[in-house]
This record gives sequence, structure tokens and C-alpha cells, in this order.
Amino acid sequence: MLLCKNVVLGSDVTKRMIQDGGRSITVTLSREEITVKVKREIIHINESICDCCGKCLKSCIEGALRIVDNKLHLVAERFCDGCGACVGKCPLGALKIVERQADEWQELVYVRC
Repeated sequence: MLLCKNVVLGSDVTKRMIQDGGRSITVTLSREEITVKVKREIIHINESICDCCGKCLKSCIEGALRIVDNKLHLVAERFCDGCGACVGKCPLGALKIVERQADEWQELVYVRC
């Protein structure tokens, strides 16, 4: 069953929420860009536990993680494929995979050399 709901956020922005079975998609339309959010698995960083040791960085072949100003950051949601390779490398357990609305993963957006 497909459920669709439109929400007008302003004169030039519309948010469309679509549910199709277990999959939930949010599309935000504006004059400048289209943003697609899907419910999927993605990394979550517990900043209160992370000590920025960097052990997770080498395991993320997508290049989704970076240390900036002594804090671990998810560079962009679309870089994380949700594979969880980084989770096992964190000695403190600061990383976990969660299911939430996120930008759709784009294969080969970024590859670290």
C-alpha cells in the first residue's frame, strides 16, 4: 500500500512523504534543489564516548568519516553505505548502525585513495 502526504512549507518548498510497505521516503522540493531522504541504515557517532583515535577511518572505504577540530564527523550522509565496517574498529564502542531518515546513499560519490 502506497501512502503519500504533501506538506507545503512555503511558496517555493514542498515536502512529500511517501510510505510504501516498510520503506519511508521524504522528498523536499524547492526551486534550487531536490532532497531525497529514505529510511535506511547509517552510522551514528556517540560524541560523548569518541576519543578521536582514528581507528575507524581506515575501515571506511567510502570516506564518510573525518576528524575535524578533534571531533569525528560523518562528512555527508550520502557517503555512508551503512555497512558497519567502522563499528568493529572503535575500541570504545562510540559507533553504531542505526535506522533513520537519511540522504540516499550514492555509490562511488567519494573514494579515498
